[in-house]
Parts: sequence; C-alpha cells; structure tokens
Amino acid sequence: TRGYVGEILDISAKFSPKEILVNRKGKDKLSFSNGGLLAKLITVVEDWEINDALYEDIIKEMFGIRSLGSVFSKNDKTGLYAVGMALQYIRNTQMTSNIMLKLPIEIRKENYMYIPSNTVIHLELTKNNENLGRENTLYSLLDDCKTPMGKRKLESWILAPLINRK
Repeated sequence: TRGYVGEILDISAKFSPKEILVNRKGKDKLSFSNGGLLAKLITVVEDWEINDALYEDIIKEMFGIRSLGSVFSKNDKTGLYAVGMALQYIRNTQMTSNIMLKLPIEIRKENYMYIPSNTVIHLELTKNNENLGRENTLYSLLDDCKTPMGKRKLESWILAPLINRK
C-alpha cells in the first residue's frame, strides 16, 4: 500500500492540490489510517462515468486539436483519463464549457529528482516546521521573485529539481 498511497502523498506534497480525482478502484486501494487531510481531498469518479470516446472528444474540443497524438504518447490511457476526467469534472462543477486552459504538459518522473514528502518536510525546503511559514527555508533563501507565478515556479523547481540540465 505504501507504493500507491505514498505516491499520492508525495505528489500532493509537491503540488498542494485542492482536490484529487480517483476512480472507484483507485479509491478502494487507498486506506488512510488517520483519515487525514488527503482523505478529505479525494473525489470519486464512478467507473460508469469514465468514457474514452467522451474524453477524446472533450480534449479535442477544449484545445481545438484534431488528433490526440500531439498531446499524448500512443496508447497512453493514463494521460487520456487524467486530462479527460479533469476536464469533464470541471465542466460538470463549473456548469460551463467556456473554460480557457493551455494544452497539458506531461511531467515525466524520470526527468525530475524524486524527493519523498517526508524529506521535503524534514529539510524544510518550502515550509518551516514551526508554523508552516516560509521563513527560514530554502525557498526563503532563494526567493527573489517579483510575481506570484514566479514564486510558484521556484517552489516547483525546489520540490522537483531536474535531473539533467539539458
């Protein structure tokens, strides 16, 4: 269980999601001993709602593309489900189809250094352990950013540094 739950914990530590969408099988794999914050972020998408053709149509329409080959690797169901599920969920909850988004970018694990969530916490890379503030962290030492977008980018670089500079 540490593998699946651990991976979700590590991803959530890096990106601070407000909500995590999982299908019923994914939800059944999750077991949270303390029912902590992560359990509260989970929203289940029922298996009957998952539809390849619908997701393909939504993605093509949303991004104005004719083929998914420019977005996903061939036979990449994971990417199709992740993006399709998110777009369908946004449409359903926002009650609009007029949503302005950029084409998704695949973040490949092998391109970034893996830093477990407990390491991020103990090294106080972005938040201190005293009051969860930014002071006395690596982030505070490096932060000379002028915009909120720059600050978010710096945080993402600290939490998932590139392995290869190329």
